[in-house]
Amino acid sequence: MKGIGGSIPLIIIALFLLTSVQYNSTPAVGQSAGTDKISPFVSYKFVQSSQNIQENEIISLRDIFYYVSILNLTGQQIQEPERSGIAQLVHSYQNADGGYGDWQNDRSKAGSTLTAIRTLFELGERPINETGLISFLNKLQVSGLAWGNYGFRSSLKETDADISSTHDAIQALGLIGGQVPNQAGVIYYIKDHQNIDGGFGYQTNRDAGIIWDSTILHSQRGLLSLSRFNEAPTFDQDAVDFIHGNQQTSGGFRNYQGEEARVSYTYNAIFALISLGETIPRENDVIHFLSTNQMGSGGFLDYSLDTKEGLHTTFFAISTIEVLGGNYNKAKAAEFSRNFLMNRLNGGFGDYPGLGSNSRITFDAVSILNRIGRDPRDETAVIDYVLNIHNVDGGYGQNGLSNVETTYRSILTLQLLEEPLPDPLTTVNYIRNLQNNDGGFGFASEYVSRGSYSYRAIRTLDILGREPIDRNGAVNYLRSLQNSDGGFGNFFGEGDSDISSSYRAVRALSTLSSSPLQRTNAVNFFKGSQNENGGFKRSPSDLTAPNNFSTSLFTYGAVLGLHYLEADIDEKESVYLFLKSLRNPDLGFGEKKFFTSSVSDTFTSIWSYMVLFQDQLDPPSRIEDIVITPSQPTTADLVNITVKITDIRDQSPEYVHASIHGAKYLLQPIGDGNFSATLILPSGTTDLVILTSDGINQVRSSPISITVTDIGNSPKLVLDISPDEGLEDTIFQYNVEYTHPDGIDPSVVQIQINDGIWIEIGEDTQNNYTHSTTLSSGIHSVRARAFDGTNYGYTDRISGPFVHSVNSTRPEWDLFVKIRDLVDQEFDFMVNYTDVERTNHNGKLAWKVEIGDQLIFVSYDGDDILNGEDENSNWWIWLIIVLVILLLVAAGISVFFYMQKVKEEDRVESWEDEGK
Repeated sequence: MKGIGGSIPLIIIALFLLTSVQYNSTPAVGQSAGTDKISPFVSYKFVQSSQNIQENEIISLRDIFYYVSILNLTGQQIQEPERSGIAQLVHSYQNADGGYGDWQNDRSKAGSTLTAIRTLFELGERPINETGLISFLNKLQVSGLAWGNYGFRSSLKETDADISSTHDAIQALGLIGGQVPNQAGVIYYIKDHQNIDGGFGYQTNRDAGIIWDSTILHSQRGLLSLSRFNEAPTFDQDAVDFIHGNQQTSGGFRNYQGEEARVSYTYNAIFALISLGETIPRENDVIHFLSTNQMGSGGFLDYSLDTKEGLHTTFFAISTIEVLGGNYNKAKAAEFSRNFLMNRLNGGFGDYPGLGSNSRITFDAVSILNRIGRDPRDETAVIDYVLNIHNVDGGYGQNGLSNVETTYRSILTLQLLEEPLPDPLTTVNYIRNLQNNDGGFGFASEYVSRGSYSYRAIRTLDILGREPIDRNGAVNYLRSLQNSDGGFGNFFGEGDSDISSSYRAVRALSTLSSSPLQRTNAVNFFKGSQNENGGFKRSPSDLTAPNNFSTSLFTYGAVLGLHYLEADIDEKESVYLFLKSLRNPDLGFGEKKFFTSSVSDTFTSIWSYMVLFQDQLDPPSRIEDIVITPSQPTTADLVNITVKITDIRDQSPEYVHASIHGAKYLLQPIGDGNFSATLILPSGTTDLVILTSDGINQVRSSPISITVTDIGNSPKLVLDISPDEGLEDTIFQYNVEYTHPDGIDPSVVQIQINDGIWIEIGEDTQNNYTHSTTLSSGIHSVRARAFDGTNYGYTDRISGPFVHSVNSTRPEWDLFVKIRDLVDQEFDFMVNYTDVERTNHNGKLAWKVEIGDQLIFVSYDGDDILNGEDENSNWWIWLIIVLVILLLVAAGISVFFYMQKVKEEDRVESWEDEGK
């Protein structure tokens, strides 16, 4: 396997190319955002540098430090030219202010500067501009605050100090021999961060009565800082007791009460105790805890539930074992370190340079590069990364386990890269099968519905030219998530509205050609979330983070939410100024002002900006050169439709569809902006419309008439379904009546259910062909075809049947939504709930209810409540009974969804719900 040393010359060449080509803020022709506006088109270099490919092998300063340190700790020698190449790369991260960023043009920070100095020392070198470095660190010290004076902030743009940045600045100054300014004040600042339990808090100011929770991490930072001055903490024994109190039976240490022991926190605890001159408790247990986390690869896991060895975790583990004199497999640890960077080069994107790939960030990166008319550095590598997680069920996900999140992002990534989708109809069926009885979609099979999952499922189906099987159910589910404040929660009954959930619901409804029931309230919710700085917070009256700051993510949700509600954005200029404040020197965007750039925040910021100024920045694509071959088709021909999509920004479309009789067919890319599909069309005249979308603008062509000539007389088919409605255990029969003008018998008769595979059906009686089957709940579709040896005969796609689950909550759900929509206030019901038996009564789904000696059936047809049936009752008794049933239904809904919450799956991706 190729080692890292072999790639250093390539890195150096790339480095010189990057440093010699200046960031040009002048956009390409037609890309002006106005003379006083920032250009979104210059952010591509930051995004491209986050792709995990050969030329970005060791672009992260932290990766470089861990890699070099592990090799030195394990006794490996870094030979030339690798050593000088790495040193030169680190030198290039020093900025004009003297400090260092984590990558080229990243903002200088105290932590990055300390890491750079430690790395250079490991390589036997020193910083080039030490005078400027010391000056930068000194400028980080703050004063003139109500409290917290003489601490150090993270960067020159920050206003408040914290214990971690103070530790980093003090250590950095100590390593290069710089004097810490206002030393007495610094010591006071550090001591004031100790809580009375002995631990240190991130921004505790004890004398001011400000207390942050004590942690092992921040206690190490405080204690190591004091040791630089040979100072003891105010509560020295309490500090020891706090650390000891977080040691677990395994020997490892946790960060604070309630957490699990980790390698990283054990590292913090041991070095904190060493700084105090304390004996390590249960030293052998500590060594055993650390060494047992070493895997066969040589790398170390952080804790028992961790699934992947990390470079940083391996550094923490072996640093601690070395200082305790323990044993571990040094050779394997060194091998892991050398292989780690190479194994990370899978073609996907991380959230910033040097971070491992995942499907969410890969989608964000490809999407934003496409939005600004750029491509990944290695497009083929991205495609391979995505296709490697394509599964046989049509979905996408790691380790063969598909889910709607990864499937949505993978499909859209491939579309934007103009890569043909493998087996898209199987993907359609996979997504459709995730729809639950409540109309929403789950993360994967048998997961409860969530707004976020429903949004991505609906978007995926739309890209593929399809809708949910139960479209009305999906609309009702999304509408049911709206709360009285106008915003939406992520699941039914979640009263805490937020902008991300609201945006997803609004856009999903728009995709289904629908809208919220309370549109004006939704608009007011978004607009009411705007802060004075122009950005948007989580909600107008946030329940989880009162007075929270504006972020790029919430601003994205608000800007796009209002766009899909077709509502104007107030104070556009102030929104622009907020977005402008998020841009960093590396031309990426951070979550908040002065936050480090990330791909995800660059995505949300640029999308918001380009939607905000859509007319100037993002004109729609053009549909050109529609070619139909043959131009005069017959029923014996396959009809090929090819279209060219052009865009002034060089954007690729999210989809290109051919719409025929209301049915949409996905056109696949064939290169150079051309898209194509081959279809079989029925005889007669067909109107064709081409639809395409870049994610914001949808463009449609004028109708084109295609006349298919019937040669040799094609088969004629009549298709019907019996019954047209039933339960999951109902046997449905598809009947196809076959006739031929020339009396030719068919070679084959087939039906296609839900656009799946064509199923051959057999003859029941002469010229009549039937197929019987049960179906899952939802609304289905079907079409039929027959082949006479020369020509095909086709029917149009028809809807049906409508299938209800025996244990479905759909009828109750719809009734509840109907009731709630009629009233402007909520009611609490205290009733004893017993489940209502469902049955098929007079061909309709009905609830079977016994009240006293009365047997009542209440029917439901998907839209209206039909008459209940009781042969002995009067109409007014009926009215009372129906109202009682509705009360039972409302209570039943609450019980059902409370129980479903137990099966919550939100831990699968802790940050998956990022609004996009």
